[in-house]
Amino acid sequence: MIDLVVLHLAGGGGSEEVARILPIKVIKRNRTLARKLLMMRKLLIISLMAIFTLPSITRAKDIVNWQNVNWPPFQILRGEEAGKGRFDVLIKIFQDHLPQYEHQNIEMNWARFWEGVNAGKHVLNSMAIKTEERSQYTEFSDVMTFTLPHRIIMKKSTIEKLGNPESVTLAEFLKDGRIKGILEQKRSYSAKLDGILKEHEAGANYERKTLEISHILKMILSDRIDYTIEYPLVVNYLIKKYNLQSDTPLGSIRIEELPRYITAHIAGPKNSWGINVINDINPVIDKLKTTKKYLKIHQMWHSDQRELDQIREIYEELFLK
Repeated sequence: MIDLVVLHLAGGGGSEEVARILPIKVIKRNRTLARKLLMMRKLLIISLMAIFTLPSITRAKDIVNWQNVNWPPFQILRGEEAGKGRFDVLIKIFQDHLPQYEHQNIEMNWARFWEGVNAGKHVLNSMAIKTEERSQYTEFSDVMTFTLPHRIIMKKSTIEKLGNPESVTLAEFLKDGRIKGILEQKRSYSAKLDGILKEHEAGANYERKTLEISHILKMILSDRIDYTIEYPLVVNYLIKKYNLQSDTPLGSIRIEELPRYITAHIAGPKNSWGINVINDINPVIDKLKTTKKYLKIHQMWHSDQRELDQIREIYEELFLK
């Protein structure tokens, strides 16, 4: 009686099963062939497993590390207002519109961010100012947002006494003997303003004091001094945070030597990764800038109606024309 052996071979086209019945003596003479057939079956199984697991590998999302900076109210990382800064809101919106990436928020200082950009790391900043030097190693998005620059901060009643000017030349303003101000000791107010302040320091109507801006604002509200220089956004945040009250609220005057606004971009490394991410971001900017919600974000933490009106005008110039 001849023993029989059944070898089952799985076909590559589906579940069809081919059975071959061979005499045992034939198999003994062809053991090498049998081993090859078994090896082919193992390789087939491994190949099929690789095919079915490959999609899960290719679907893994690229990680984007967003720089976070505790700079209220531009970005607020701690306290009751955490997550309610302008750039907290903007970053969240962009993350929601870029689901193809895995987003991580990482607190890092400016030096660490720019070092990461130079090293080609997968980092993004949402409030970067574009310069010619930075453009050599940084990929910038289209203009993503803007902010009003430093302004002269005064009580609205004082502004009215000065004739309610919309803007002033700082060089002339510093000579006005009717008013007096305080600026923070050793603080830089931008290269442009620092140069003007230094040039007209002799005989100017301000002093430098080692005081926090919140204390200086209290002095203005109590009529101990008339003005300081600060971002309007920061002033409004501090007034709300410390519940600073006065019969006459604070207002601001634009400084003519400064631009009407400062633009900001999303920035990343100037490599293939950074270029691809920024190319994905630019269409999102185009989509968002036509919405009322995006305008409202730019007006966050502003209460002075003149500032709100100027933001609307600038917004229309930058994004809607």
